[in-house]
Amino acid sequence: MDTSNLTTKVLKLSTVMNNTQLYRDNWNNELKAMIISVFEKLIEETGIKGEITVNDRFEGLEAISLALDTRESGIYERITDTTKRALIRNGAILTYHQLFNGKIGILIGFPYIEGIGQPKPPRSLEIVRPEELKEINILRMVELFIDEITEWEDFDDDKVSVHKIGFNHVSGVKKEGE
Repeated sequence: MDTSNLTTKVLKLSTVMNNTQLYRDNWNNELKAMIISVFEKLIEETGIKGEITVNDRFEGLEAISLALDTRESGIYERITDTTKRALIRNGAILTYHQLFNGKIGILIGFPYIEGIGQPKPPRSLEIVRPEELKEINILRMVELFIDEITEWEDFDDDKVSVHKIGFNHVSGVKKEGE
């Protein structure tokens, strides 16, 4: 029986499993401190209104986030004629988190206002090996994060793609200027 193909697969599995431990070691020895340091530097140099949070409840699945401020939304619930309660706007979050295999996932959590609809689902930006994560990549992701949140904050229907039905029509009504 020729087991050479299976032997190759077993060696590949062993390499992948060894990489997982190397990736976790890299996170603990270098990446965690580097991500925090870059976030701190960007907050200080640019005036980003946010804070750094570390979720280390599960070793090997830690996360570091740049969380934008949570504040009153400017929307109020009327409790009585003279009493109202501010709805809270939870800020956006950019998170670098360890995956089960030691690689690093990068995602955006969008802002939301409590009690008003459902929050937009998080957007996964990228999964990288620890050796691929450099300061310049973190800067690029923070720039993308700020762009995404700016677009969310500045939402209007001019940015919503509309599917046309028929020639130059939307839902049977011709749009102005078309």
